[in-house]
Amino acid sequence: MRYFIDHLLDGNHYIPSTNIGMAFDENLLLEQRNKCGFYDFLFVAEFNELIFRGYFTGIKNGKNTHRLQIYKKQKLIGDVVIPMKFRPIGFKSSVLYAEGGDFNNEKIIYKFKIDSV
Repeated sequence: MRYFIDHLLDGNHYIPSTNIGMAFDENLLLEQRNKCGFYDFLFVAEFNELIFRGYFTGIKNGKNTHRLQIYKKQKLIGDVVIPMKFRPIGFKSSVLYAEGGDFNNEKIIYKFKIDSV
């Protein structure tokens, strides 16, 4: 498993998002991350050779958009807008399951179908 993840995370195979702002001072990283954008999470569906990478674009036009990059066999197959508190929790039968923030004190579960699997 560890070799597989190391191999998949080899930086030569991943495309930096064109939507993410990266003009920040590394000494002020925590203070500037919402302004400039940052990668948020990484979820690996090993059996399907899929990687899901979440990121925030940084504030543009007063809005900080949450997005998801989807890779299959180290090739970018999608880059889509996702809800702000989207966190993957599992993958089965071409569906990514994610939990979200509270809505009236209830947990939200998202089902995200991946057609390219």
